[in-house]
Amino acid sequence: MRVRLLACVAMGCLALLWSGATAAMDAAAVDSRIKMAADNLQKPDQDGGGEKAFRLLVEAVAMAAPETGFPADFGKKVEEARKIFESDNAMNAKGISLLRDAYALASSGKDFRVPEGIAGLDQVTAHILERAEKARASLKQKKTGECARLLLEAALMIVTPVGATS
Repeated sequence: MRVRLLACVAMGCLALLWSGATAAMDAAAVDSRIKMAADNLQKPDQDGGGEKAFRLLVEAVAMAAPETGFPADFGKKVEEARKIFESDNAMNAKGISLLRDAYALASSGKDFRVPEGIAGLDQVTAHILERAEKARASLKQKKTGECARLLLEAALMIVTPVGATS
């Protein structure tokens, strides 16, 4: 009886250690994609930097989705959009619509809007980079939901024309 109990405790400890290592690896992978997206955004003329940054942000949101605590539809919509963007360009209307729906799920039903006062590519880029840095900080603090919402905002900024209301 004692041997079984010890074996169960040992297996439980191993499972906890393994799941912790997996979570750390996932966070590192999400962080890596955020960093790559920011790097690509700072050089948009090289290798399709803006579109590449967009795809990396969407991928990071999809990776983080299961840990956000948002409704299950959030992850489903982001993953479906990610698949669409994988096979089509970043301006695919259905994919963008799915991301907008996911944003509403993550933002208490609020639609995405470009913040007032942002005009021009330099301001948009600066805002996206600021969102990416805040997302990385949230990820380090294990605030995955906040991280995903910030990344989704950044991704939507890339595909939403400045001055658009929704």
